[in-house]
Formats: sequence, structure tokens, C-alpha cells
Amino acid sequence: MAAALLFAERSYDPRVTEPAVGAPLEDLAREQQREVERLSMLVESSGRLLATLELDEVLPQVLDLARATLAADAYALWHRDTVTDEWKLETSAGLSDTYRTAASTAIRSNAASVPLDGPIAVPDIGAAEWLTFEHREAHAAEGNRAFLAMPLHHAGTVIGTLVFYFRTPRTFSDSEVRAAEAVASLSAAAIGTVGIYRAQAQLASNLRFLAEAGTALASSLDYDTTLSTVARLAVPQFADWCIVDVIEGTDIRRVAVAAGDADQQAALDELRRRYPPSWESTTRATSRSCVC
Repeated sequence: MAAALLFAERSYDPRVTEPAVGAPLEDLAREQQREVERLSMLVESSGRLLATLELDEVLPQVLDLARATLAADAYALWHRDTVTDEWKLETSAGLSDTYRTAASTAIRSNAASVPLDGPIAVPDIGAAEWLTFEHREAHAAEGNRAFLAMPLHHAGTVIGTLVFYFRTPRTFSDSEVRAAEAVASLSAAAIGTVGIYRAQAQLASNLRFLAEAGTALASSLDYDTTLSTVARLAVPQFADWCIVDVIEGTDIRRVAVAAGDADQQAALDELRRRYPPSWESTTRATSRSCVC
């Protein structure tokens, strides 16, 4: 027993042991404090983001939140078309126009399949073989050496990514990934909400057009008058200008032109006067009535 006690007493040196234990605890406390601050900031930002229904207002707020959450050299928000699976660089901070163009081209030509069910941490871009050579070259020219890409999930699908770029190779701590995930989740909710709002607004607008067009079609037995009204309703609902041609026997007749502003309307009226439709015209009608 005495030998054991003697060993314990000799092995414990408070000048060595207490600083060694204290330093990790202090680091842990500081990291926990940073996470609490990030959480508070996210809660505060969520109200502003989710209350905004205009994409042009949401996107800068997303980048500001990303910048405040995780310090990086550049940031980008990529949008994915869920129908065509095409990617577009929607907005960015700290990236040159040259890189934006080169990266967009490289992504379109990349046939590699990258899982988007979780974070994509790339500590060394030069070693990321799944990136195309052109994409790695674009990163190298920009000075990007590492990045952290967070998929944006909404309604069970990926609608884009939020990417943090770094000029030096680096690894990412669990707390950094968690913080980036929180920003991505909030951003996806805000952007997805804007998308739903836009879809609902477009649907309501289409229904109004159909109702007004139906009323116009039933209001007159003269189809010149009716089609002129429908053409005016179609602008700017579906296009900036509209031309309606009808086929009468072996002839083609232009019955209506409509534009969204006075200058365009004057140009269409002049086009109608000087260049009437014919079978040789590349814009002739192909049905009884055609709205282009």
C-alpha cells in the first residue's frame, strides 16, 4: 500500500497535470460558447429569412448568414433545376466572374455522380479526382484549395448547394460542419418557401387569365374582336408581345398584334402593315388561331 501511495504521489505534478487538463476544457468551453452564439444568430435570422418571399431579397441574406456563421474566403449558392437537373450559380461573394463562368461550364460537362445526401467536405481540391480537370483548373486559377458544400434539401429533393471556399487546404471540425448544416437547412427552407409562393402566384395568375380569356371568347361572335382581346390578355402574362394569325381558305390573315409597351406596339403595328403573313413567311400560322 505504501509503495502504491508513493507511486501516486510522485506521478502527480499539478504544474503539469492541471494545465494539461485545463487547456482542453477551456477549448471545449470556448467552442460550446461559439455554438451557442451561432444558434442564437440562426434563430434571430430565421424570422427574417422565412418572412421574405422575394428571391432577390433572400439570396443576399443567405450569403450574409453564411459569412457570419463560418469564416471562409468565398461563398456561393448554386441552384438545381429539379426538372432538368441542371445547375446554375445563383449568387456568390468573393468569387471572380472568370471562375463563375469556368465553374458553371465545368459542372455542366461533369458526368460524375456525387452523393448529395450529406455534406461534401473537400480538404484538398487538387486531390478530388471526381472533379473534372477543367473544374480543378478553375479552382486553381481562382486560388481555391478547399471547400465545404452543403446540399439544400427541401420537400424531399435537392434544390441546390451552399458552398464555402478556402484559399488554403484544411480539414473541417464537427462543429463547423454542424454550423454549416444549420445554415443550409434554414436557407433551403427560405428558398423553398419562395419557390412555393412563386408557383402558387403563377397558378393564380394563370387561372385569372383563363377566366378572363373565357369571358372574352364568349363576349363576341366576331372572332377578330375576340382574338384581339385574347392577345391583349396574353401580354405580359405569357410573353412580351403576341401575334395572332388565322387561316381563311388558302389565305393567311393577321388579326391581332399586342405588346407590353407603346414602342413595341408601334413596331408590331408597322410590321403588320408592311409585312403581312404569307405561306413563305417563317412565322405564318399553323392552326386556325395561333398565339406566339
